[in-house]
Amino acid sequence: MVSEVGGNIGLAVPVVLDTDPGIDDAVALMLALASPGEIDLVGISTVGGNIGRQGTFENAHRLLQLFGREGVPVGFGWGVEADTPAARHIHGMDGLGETGLPLSGEPEKIPSVELMARLAAAHAGRLNLVAVGPLTNVAALLREFPESKGQISRIVVMGGAVKRSGNVTPSAEFNIYKDPESAAEVFASGIPLLLVPLDATLKALFPPGRLARFDSLRSPQGEFFRRLLRFHFKASKEALSLEGSFLHDPLAVAALIAPELLKCEPVHCVVETRGEWTRGMTLCDFRHGSKKRKTPNIEVAVDADGEGFLDLLCERLMAFLSNFED
Repeated sequence: MVSEVGGNIGLAVPVVLDTDPGIDDAVALMLALASPGEIDLVGISTVGGNIGRQGTFENAHRLLQLFGREGVPVGFGWGVEADTPAARHIHGMDGLGETGLPLSGEPEKIPSVELMARLAAAHAGRLNLVAVGPLTNVAALLREFPESKGQISRIVVMGGAVKRSGNVTPSAEFNIYKDPESAAEVFASGIPLLLVPLDATLKALFPPGRLARFDSLRSPQGEFFRRLLRFHFKASKEALSLEGSFLHDPLAVAALIAPELLKCEPVHCVVETRGEWTRGMTLCDFRHGSKKRKTPNIEVAVDADGEGFLDLLCERLMAFLSNFED
């Protein structure tokens, strides 16, 4: 049976992906599409982050067109208007590893906040919001449609660094640093929230050797995936001296597919918005046994089974991409 706002009704959890594609965002979207038994992708909300918001909106449509899922509604959201030099280096001028993915037509710009509000009402009590970019759209949704707080089942956020250094500053991770005020609002919303920070995502380095498994694919979709990862490998080696790349965002999607991959802990977490050196810091209270420890407001993934995640990712994507072979 088809729902009135798109997607299949069944055992799969209805999900809106709030994203700023972005290479690892593209892989996260692919993993969601490759997992129909667990995830019913009912909508995509785009936000400016890795590249400007016009680019992320168009990239979401490019990806859906490539994978034959044009029926998934896409919202045009808030966030940065223009690209940044660091993001251009990691993700390419087009945000998708200079793959030159075409875009057919001129997509309608449905406001992200309105789309998310409609989907939250349509799937009240069941909708999961997976946010893998800055939290600008999510905070705007909660301000403009406060009733959505009681309609969203859970928010999964890829962002933050709780027991390790950030990747933009020593204190802050990219997604939170881009809009710490919005992150602070979302963390304090009272909606059940799982934070998947760098502490977890950096446990899974996708090595070049794993990409060899996909060499047999001859479809445009398979070639796109290989080119995407090869660009990311090159950028990661130049910027970070890595042999491989960290795919942060897919782990947030994997949390809905195989939650056992993450070791989670309830904590009280706040976002620093004013510090000269700590703006964007995700400060978690791990003072176990202390009477001064604050009541937890989120769950945070403090560790992850990196190899298990990579096995899941490769298995799902290989099966998914094989569907496009002649």
